[in-house]
Amino acid sequence: MIRNCRLSVLAATILLLALSNSVSAKNYYSSGDLVMNKTISAWFDRSIDVYGVRLLVAGDVGGQSKVPDEWAKKTAQTFKLLMDRDAPGIDRDAQKRMIKTLLGESGWHSGRPAGQRIAYGGGSSYSPDPLSDQGRLSYAGLEALQDSMALDDMVWYRNVDSSFNGDDDINEILEHVLHTLHRFGVRGAVEGSTDALNMEVETSDVAQTALYLAMREAYDNGVFDIEGYGGDINKEDAWPVMLKEYQYLLTFGMWNFGAAFWENGSLSPEWNDNSTTPEGIFENNPLGYALFETYFSPVISKPSISALRLIFQDGDQGVSGYQPTSEEEQESEGNSSLEEPINGEIHSGIGNLRGWAISNNGIDRVEIFIDGKYMYDAPYGGLRVDVEAGFPTVDGSLYSGYSLAFGYADLGAGQHTVRAVAYDSLGNSTEQSSTFNVVIYDKNFINSNEVVDLSGSTVSASGDEVMINGASIGQQGYNLKLKWRTAEQGFEVMEIQ
Repeated sequence: MIRNCRLSVLAATILLLALSNSVSAKNYYSSGDLVMNKTISAWFDRSIDVYGVRLLVAGDVGGQSKVPDEWAKKTAQTFKLLMDRDAPGIDRDAQKRMIKTLLGESGWHSGRPAGQRIAYGGGSSYSPDPLSDQGRLSYAGLEALQDSMALDDMVWYRNVDSSFNGDDDINEILEHVLHTLHRFGVRGAVEGSTDALNMEVETSDVAQTALYLAMREAYDNGVFDIEGYGGDINKEDAWPVMLKEYQYLLTFGMWNFGAAFWENGSLSPEWNDNSTTPEGIFENNPLGYALFETYFSPVISKPSISALRLIFQDGDQGVSGYQPTSEEEQESEGNSSLEEPINGEIHSGIGNLRGWAISNNGIDRVEIFIDGKYMYDAPYGGLRVDVEAGFPTVDGSLYSGYSLAFGYADLGAGQHTVRAVAYDSLGNSTEQSSTFNVVIYDKNFINSNEVVDLSGSTVSASGDEVMINGASIGQQGYNLKLKWRTAEQGFEVMEIQ
């Protein structure tokens, strides 16, 4: 039997040095400037990156005027209000996972970042209509854009169906921004949400998901009317639209926003007046209530009505208040590194779990998670001259290390993941993780009275490999292959026979 392994007991022969995997922390709550961007198709000429979503802003094209800059900034500010990490009840770790999902860094649409399209009036306001199959081909780059990004709904400036007042603008923005966040961000944030909120009927059977069952209960109980979506609850092709609209209506009900923003406080019959409050939803759509509290409430923040009405006023008045992230804010979350265990490597026996973390705000604690479960806080404050040399202007960088002895064999054989989450004094966090394999000997621990004897072994070498045949470890014979690793500046045991 051949096994890969890192062997710590042959100290005279093997030198193991940890390979640092230092990564600068990314500020996921970054909001950029509105910039000219001619690379995002002939339809859009500007963009804003905000909290993981790229806003694509339509220009002067197709016989239609460009979207005003201020409307684009109002949309961006709305995204910020909906992802306020300091809002009551927000789970910051889950919300950061939501932003990573939006960015396409991880999650079900990995590699396809989320975008929010913003245009003027409606599709038919342009010639040709960029939302039609034929019209889309007339705008250079538009087809490729839609293939490369996760895109759902449009936000329309002066929507052709609007009554052009402030509250109607709020409805327009919130409905379609929530569609984007619900589909491409909330799904993937809280543990279990990827399956629970699946609405991709083209690739999955969603009939037993928590989202579908909640929507179906709302339909069966007369809360959610689907006449506007074809009227057939069993038509699977219509489910994506039904599920999308249901999530928006559920959110408005849980926030009691219908009373404020719907005309005369009602959207009946599409959404029953008996379910425009959390209490009404709890009574008439309990599965929806539980769905919202479990997956939506921890990551989507409820904006204040007064804040929204300052931004969106009648006659296209009001100002966004949007501010890009400053350089100081970009750097405020600090840096960190998880140096051991080494990502992608093999570990066994007893070793170290170590790394470092710094922040301009000071580090409060470093939490260690093993295979997704919190285990303990790592001792923090170890001497790190190398980190101070790299970050001489950051207070505390000299004593920024964390380290503890770690029994890899106790994890059991197979693949494992360690995640280290460092929190600064303001509650900001940065995290690093390492996924590695553990190989266990027949015994988890070789005692001091069990002899390691190389005197009867034979050694041969070829290139950068060394073979040791007949090594005796704990009264068992082994043939070992060692290979030079430049990154570690030492030999690593690659095979045991």
